[in-house]
Amino acid sequence: MSQPQYEPHRGVLILVLGILSLVFFGIILGPIAWILGTSDLKKIRAGTMDPEGEQMTNIGRILGIVGTIINVVVCCGLTVFYSVMFAILFSSTQEIHENLEKIKGPQDNDVPFVKPHDDDLFKNPFEKE
Repeated sequence: MSQPQYEPHRGVLILVLGILSLVFFGIILGPIAWILGTSDLKKIRAGTMDPEGEQMTNIGRILGIVGTIINVVVCCGLTVFYSVMFAILFSSTQEIHENLEKIKGPQDNDVPFVKPHDDDLFKNPFEKE
């Protein structure tokens, strides 16, 4: 009796993508592992794909789901963190600018610039006169 012809499984690929989604580019690799794993599990359960790879495919799919969720939470957390830091920095800069204006008072733009004499430029500052 001959064995039925199965489409080869991609369990190793999906497992590798799932593992990498936990470490690198989870926003991209996680959904790929998730989608490929789901479609391959449907084919395995329908009997058109080699059932030997079912366990690896399922583990890779689960790791892809976990990697996707972790990376989405981290991205959202970083967005909130940097938004808060930017708001604090911007408000602090505004307060510092307002306080400096109070300290400095009005600007004296009418005072002319006085150029020093050329002799002053070549004087040794450590020499006593």
